[in-house]
Amino acid sequence: PSHYGEFIMQNLAELMGEEGKYVCMVGTLTTTAQNAWADAGIAYQEKNYPNMECIEERLESHQNVETAYERTKEILKKYPDIKGIFCTTSLDPPGATKAIKEMGLQGKVFATGTCTMHTGEEYIKDGSLESITFWDPGLTAKVMCNLAVEILENGKESVKDGMDLGYEGYKSMKLEGDVLYGDALVKGTKDNFDQYPF
Repeated sequence: PSHYGEFIMQNLAELMGEEGKYVCMVGTLTTTAQNAWADAGIAYQEKNYPNMECIEERLESHQNVETAYERTKEILKKYPDIKGIFCTTSLDPPGATKAIKEMGLQGKVFATGTCTMHTGEEYIKDGSLESITFWDPGLTAKVMCNLAVEILENGKESVKDGMDLGYEGYKSMKLEGDVLYGDALVKGTKDNFDQYPF
């Protein structure tokens, strides 16, 4: 979870020019993974981008585009100098971007984070949602199949740190306890939109 939260923060920092105020949006305050991503993103920001500042308690979108839109409008009115929205659910970036665009703040306030190309299509294609973050679930499924075959053919002891499961981002896996980690995160933009038809 920490690496993914850091990845979202790297994208947000790039959009914000590594300075300014931002907020984190999660589905709910009890959604474990999304809050872990936000925690990791904030920790990474504090260590690497001292001119950025997380303000406000976490916004809850309840994984709903319209709620993300309404919460973003509220926060933009409350903090006219805010520059960023760190988004963790796939419906937050389009909802937040809709509010940013409607309020005439495109190019001044930026939303980024977990989304799919299909979900953010309208705003990605017109450039108002400059980047999103995700992983390719189809590729992940192929990697899981390769791992299953490896275990069936060679036993669980063949699962090792540094193992290659045959696809970019999964060629030098990290083994921590019983968990294998890859590094196949994607930054989605209008330039690579056609590469990820989901």
